[in-house]
Amino acid sequence: MDTQVIPTSSRRSATAPRWVDSLFAAVVIYAVVCTIWMLAGIGGATVTHLIGLLSDAPADLAATIIAATAARRTRSRAFRRAWSCLTLALGLYLVGTVISVTSWLRGFDPFPGPADLFYCAFYPAMLAAALLLIRAAAIRVPWIQLSLDAAIFVVGFGTFFWFLVIRPTASHAEADVLKQALSQAYAGLDCVVLLMLGVLLLTGAEGRRIPLLLMTGFATMFLADILWSLAKFGGYYMPGDLQDVLYLACYVPLAAAGREQMRATVKPPWAHSYTSDTLTRSLPYAAMLTAFLVLVYFTRAI
Repeated sequence: MDTQVIPTSSRRSATAPRWVDSLFAAVVIYAVVCTIWMLAGIGGATVTHLIGLLSDAPADLAATIIAATAARRTRSRAFRRAWSCLTLALGLYLVGTVISVTSWLRGFDPFPGPADLFYCAFYPAMLAAALLLIRAAAIRVPWIQLSLDAAIFVVGFGTFFWFLVIRPTASHAEADVLKQALSQAYAGLDCVVLLMLGVLLLTGAEGRRIPLLLMTGFATMFLADILWSLAKFGGYYMPGDLQDVLYLACYVPLAAAGREQMRATVKPPWAHSYTSDTLTRSLPYAAMLTAFLVLVYFTRAI
């Protein structure tokens, strides 16, 4: 997949406000403390359960505030719109998290429920942010080939996810169709967002630190979604387990990306042609190959 970078207008160097640095440091310390608390099981199962439920919402709020500040302080209109979409995405996810926590505290399983409306709305906002970031970086992308790669990636991983997570559970118990559909949809949308952020990371003209932080944060959330699905469909999900540690940890690189956006200095305009790394071209096909091997395994097992 070939991409071409065209000249972009330069920006002056900037610094993040002091309170942003303090807030980011607080998020890092908070995440480390809560992670140790959950992994060590300090205070027993009840305390770990509560920490798992309540820990990620404050981190999400802090990341949303930093992203909003980055959007407001960015001089480039294109980047400002991109970070506004990212702020909206984090805000929607925060609302979904608050609804889920409230349901759990009242003794109700929130999945599926009203929170999923906000979780589903998170993905269009996140995709819009990724697209606007690509546009702001002035990257020319062959969208037809990218769409084909995305379809292969989603179908490949979706098949893998179905046979390894949903199908084994459905064969032992009557699984809710809506739960299956939502879990599969979340996995597919995660793949699409990861692919878009991967394009930005591997072909970005303005440095890779911010795209790398964004992709690291979302990849951590993606892994948490997989572990959550395994636990949820396996019937052993309990707040405070590893998936909640990952849900908490994902906001640290996302907040760091917003902080770096405020501190970023764009290099002088320049033009160059990129041929994306082998990883970009091979990732969708690797997912399809994995799905094919899974299908062969299950076919032989029948």
